[in-house]
Amino acid sequence: MIKVPFFPMLFVFLLFPLTGVAAGNITTENSYVLSANPKTAAAYMELFNSSSRDDRLVSAESPYAARVELHTHTEDANGVMRMQRLDDGIDIPKNESANLMPGGNHIMLMGLNRELQPEEEIPITLTFEKSAAITLMVSVKTTLSGEETGHDHSHAHSDSH
Repeated sequence: MIKVPFFPMLFVFLLFPLTGVAAGNITTENSYVLSANPKTAAAYMELFNSSSRDDRLVSAESPYAARVELHTHTEDANGVMRMQRLDDGIDIPKNESANLMPGGNHIMLMGLNRELQPEEEIPITLTFEKSAAITLMVSVKTTLSGEETGHDHSHAHSDSH
């Protein structure tokens, strides 16, 4: 039997929330929600896949929204940016990351059941094609100050799906 000292392990568990959220091979960092109006918001984060196989974010949900969809922005022939639903999900290649950020891929929360308050944390559950689902507590922002640094204030646990 291998004995592991209690205090070093306690330190690892206390440090865990500061470094991001993990479920199996998927880790999230720098998660936040931007709420531009009382009925919609968008979630952004970095998703890291540390496995030797590709994975995909296939859906998301939150009890704060009637509908949650994966979206991206595309430019039309006139140079106008338009939001588009991603029915096939968001790829997270093996040993790489996928960045969900303003102007790119993101999680759209629509039909909010109440206005979100700055610094409030809301739950968002991410479902992956291969990895276990994770639920994040994501901090709400109303604006970004300069370039978003994404200090992570999220916490998660794995769901068995």
